[in-house]
Amino acid sequence: MILRSTFFYFAVFLCLFIVLSCNQSGRSKKHSEKFKQALERNQQLSTTIQSVLSNISASDSIFYNFQDAEMVKEIYRLNEYLPVWSDTGKWKPCAMEFLSYLDTSVYDGLLKEDYHYDKVLKLKNHLDTIHANLNDVSILAKADLLFTEAFISVCEDLKQGRLHHDSLLQKNNVVQYLDFFDAQITAVEDGKKISEIFFSLQPSINGYRKLKSTLRKFISKMDTTHFILLNDRYKNGDLQDSIFFHDQLKYRLAQIHFLNIDSLQTIDSIALSIAIKKYQTAQQINADGKISSSLIKRLNITDDIKLKRILVTLDRYKNLPDSMESICIQANLPSYTLQFWNDDTIALTSKIICGKPLTPTPILNSKISEMIVFPTWTVPTSIIKKEMLPQLKKNAGYLAKKGLALYNNKGKKIDPASIDWNKYSKGIPYKIRQSSGEDNALGVIKFNFKNSFDVYLHDTNQRYLFQKNKRALSHGCVRVEKWKQLATLIAKNDSMKNILAKPVKYNADSIDTWVGRKQKHTINILHPVPVFITYLTCEERGGEILFHEDIYDDDLKMIKLYFSKN
Repeated sequence: MILRSTFFYFAVFLCLFIVLSCNQSGRSKKHSEKFKQALERNQQLSTTIQSVLSNISASDSIFYNFQDAEMVKEIYRLNEYLPVWSDTGKWKPCAMEFLSYLDTSVYDGLLKEDYHYDKVLKLKNHLDTIHANLNDVSILAKADLLFTEAFISVCEDLKQGRLHHDSLLQKNNVVQYLDFFDAQITAVEDGKKISEIFFSLQPSINGYRKLKSTLRKFISKMDTTHFILLNDRYKNGDLQDSIFFHDQLKYRLAQIHFLNIDSLQTIDSIALSIAIKKYQTAQQINADGKISSSLIKRLNITDDIKLKRILVTLDRYKNLPDSMESICIQANLPSYTLQFWNDDTIALTSKIICGKPLTPTPILNSKISEMIVFPTWTVPTSIIKKEMLPQLKKNAGYLAKKGLALYNNKGKKIDPASIDWNKYSKGIPYKIRQSSGEDNALGVIKFNFKNSFDVYLHDTNQRYLFQKNKRALSHGCVRVEKWKQLATLIAKNDSMKNILAKPVKYNADSIDTWVGRKQKHTINILHPVPVFITYLTCEERGGEILFHEDIYDDDLKMIKLYFSKN
């Protein structure tokens, strides 16, 4: 009985084993077929990608520009034309990560509309429908290419900014350019998080990180009302343009509740002036009730414009070196300030005076390599032509009154009265120079650094101008209020860095002595200090964003360029 039962269970087990084995064999065969189909689909997709790329022309609309198309071609060639963002007809996690990033890319200073977002999303949604991912190989190939072009565009714009694409990644250096993009694509294929890749490409500069960290808060609180922008450049005496402008101004004031929108037709010049005064009082500015360019500028600073100025400022940071040197000088023009950085500490903050809108101070990076105590001033040819020549034509004694002297090309002093100034219109074959001293336009000290604009930092004989709030007053050079402290810090840095070599021939005490004796000295700096002249119109301050005056209207110019697609 026991033997028979054992035989029965053994027979049942054997039958089950045979059945299960047959089923498993069927499943393995089915799995093998699916795997084979998946590989075939990938191969088909690879062939389609290669075909699409080989037939792209300069007029093809799949990419924003043909130069990007050429780069995409090279990337896929290196990748043997395999898809980057999909596998066996299905999206990889990195594709979903990238789309998710684009939804919040504004927090990195980018707009998703600039990176094929709508196109890619439309293609993805189509491919996500039932069976579409199995059949629409050509659409899947196009989607993969668009993803890649969008991805490398984001990498490029995060790395070097959108406004000046000749700064860090030289497009004419094809090898460098391709190596950079190939490295980012490889990181994606190796499974690195998209957010980590994009974070690593952005500046590590403290000001950039702080401004970006406050952007989310600003966006959450911003007024998204579509305010009209005013143009104050109507022709004087042109009644039609004048009426249109005043109607626009009334409507703009009504939008912010300083006029009643239902009674704008009855508002006369007196009522308009009263409304302007109320607005000026609320803005804590001089309430004179007058229409001016500064009033129009202020009314045009809406939250939408502020957001765009923040994005432009983030972009400008990307044109600076990846990380500022531990010891450096930054002169930021819109804030009228200069800072001396020592590691992460601000060792000095000074007021500055920068160029007037007609003679703007250039944006540049260089190194201060020389200081001159009690310098002479050779007047730039632009100032001679625009300001001094007209005065010399009226009165040859003009130079003497200004403490200036005339010299020929051999350095010989010339009497201005002996020259017929009326025969010159585009410049003069002489140099105009001012001797060193307290009354010299450059003041007590001048800080030289190499640049093609012939500008420098210096003291001034008009120190009272530092008391003004708006200090765009120079011909282009940067005047520094705390010139003595700046010279001391540069001297200390030179001494500290040269402590193991032979001692420097000067120090902070030497400069004090020469200044006290009013002696002219040229100091060669052994360890030149990096200097950055920047144009950053907003910054993080106490958890909020502080906006500075757009003194050269550069923000407005960049906004037109930056948002031309939107």
